[in-house]
Amino acid sequence: MSHAEDHEGTRRDFLYYATAGAGTVAAGAAVWPLVNQMNPSADVQALSSIRVDVSGLAPGTQLTVKWLGKPVFIRRRTETE
Repeated sequence: MSHAEDHEGTRRDFLYYATAGAGTVAAGAAVWPLVNQMNPSADVQALSSIRVDVSGLAPGTQLTVKWLGKPVFIRRRTETE
């Protein structure tokens, strides 16, 4: 009979789990700012969105709006398109 079958939790097992948990929390705390700095800032994000009312657009017509100095074409397609 091996000793693995009647193995009870020991202090060493608790230390392994506690160390692994602390390491996971530390790794998450280190990675969070690195990932967060890749997000756009609030002013850039505000400039990158546009709201256009397309409720009056009839099927088959097209609307052109400027976004960041470039034209954006919005077309309401018909059923056959």
